[in-house]
Amino acid sequence: MNQAKATWICALLLMWSFTGSATQNQTVGEEEQALLNQKEKLNDYFGNLISWTTAAGLSACQWFHIGCSNGSVTNITLGGRQLSGSLACDLGRLRSLQRLEMQDNSITEEIPWALGMATRLQHVNLSNNWLTGGIPHSLSKLPHLRSIDLSNNNLTGIAPKFRKGVYVNVAGNPLLRSC
Repeated sequence: MNQAKATWICALLLMWSFTGSATQNQTVGEEEQALLNQKEKLNDYFGNLISWTTAAGLSACQWFHIGCSNGSVTNITLGGRQLSGSLACDLGRLRSLQRLEMQDNSITEEIPWALGMATRLQHVNLSNNWLTGGIPHSLSKLPHLRSIDLSNNNLTGIAPKFRKGVYVNVAGNPLLRSC
């Protein structure tokens, strides 16, 4: 599937997912589905995501590598877990997500623009992967963002300007230019 078609499909899925939710708070079921969609996009040869299932009656807050507060997913900590695959646009549906750590894996393809819809994100670490394409402008608009580490990937294009006070590391992306 070409990248433009994949982007449109991702956008349509996100718009569809937000139209059914009139409140700011998500149910755990919606968060579980977003995480299960992410799991489908990853190759997990060592069983890091084995607890990510609804069959055992566990909520997402009981899954390994997931942190929660008040019943909502706030942290995904999958750094150095030898995962490969890509990032799901569904991560943008995790409206309480504050920390995304998926560094030191073999994550490929582009960073989904929809990640910028997770407006509570404070810390993003996707360093030392094989990410390609540009840095979505939506990430530079995250109001609570404190740090973003995208170093040592294969990112290209012009990096968006982040607001003052945000720690940004994009070193090791030789085809990425600063604005």
